[in-house]
Amino acid sequence: MTQAHQEVPDAAVRALQSQGTPLVSVLMACRNGLPFLEQALDSLAAQTLPDWELILVDGGSTDGSAEAARRLGSRATVVSAPDSPPPGEARNRAALRARAPMLAFLDADDCWRADKLERQVALLRATGAVLVYSDCRVVDGAGRGLGRYLTRHRPARGDVYSLLLRENFVPLSTVLVTREAFEEVGGFPPGYWAAADYAFALRVAALGTLEYDEETLADYRVHAGSLTRDFRLAYRENVTLYGSLAAAATGEPDRRRARRALGVLCWRWGLREAFGGHPLRALALFGQAVSVTGVAGAVGTFLGAVASWWRGFAVRVRMARARKS
Repeated sequence: MTQAHQEVPDAAVRALQSQGTPLVSVLMACRNGLPFLEQALDSLAAQTLPDWELILVDGGSTDGSAEAARRLGSRATVVSAPDSPPPGEARNRAALRARAPMLAFLDADDCWRADKLERQVALLRATGAVLVYSDCRVVDGAGRGLGRYLTRHRPARGDVYSLLLRENFVPLSTVLVTREAFEEVGGFPPGYWAAADYAFALRVAALGTLEYDEETLADYRVHAGSLTRDFRLAYRENVTLYGSLAAAATGEPDRRRARRALGVLCWRWGLREAFGGHPLRALALFGQAVSVTGVAGAVGTFLGAVASWWRGFAVRVRMARARKS
């Protein structure tokens, strides 16, 4: 594993500031983001770190989203994308216009705490990590708190690739990553909608260390229009992702880890279908889980799926309700 990040020294930061070059480029994919977009932009404008720029890729909005972003003035660049690309591909297009050595991602329906960028720039520079992330608060469409996001997962720092392969504990709207690392991994992989964030985090985690801030530095909003509402799309794309990782693995340990992750995913998907009143779909997925790891590995992956299913269960229930309201 290589360490992709080179720390930005104080002298370099001062040079960037003197040239009017931002320290952080904030990338946003948006299509008809109002009314939540205005709250997201307000949270960006309120950042205690002033050295940022916004690159918003507008996927054919008809609600005035692009005009709302332009109200930030010269610090905002709007890139037109009438073909409405998937979020990951939209962020890749935004990165082509970015000028800063660090990149952050703000979804149009999320918000940041005022010190988010300031804290994370300091953490990134102090640790030499390739990426830093934090916990976040889950809120519904009205902004009501539903709980902390990472009660559902087990966040980690350092060399986290193997742990990240088991579950995605990196909320994208909390991420700050070095431009160098982003470019080395090729940005977000094409073809994904719901799993683009996870695929990107895995790519970066394979490069070097990640660092974690336990503070809730963002609000992650769930509502009826959330992309994550389509849970079957998310599961299908994760099946594809794990399958591609297993196929690309160069050694048996990596293949085994990818197959185990796929097995856990199939058990979890099957449990969700079973509780949702779809027993035939559940049985098919349970069979797939066993075929992926074999009978010997099925018990371990089933127990792992049950453990992750119940972790943060109360928050999961509240999130499910918010997506339906």
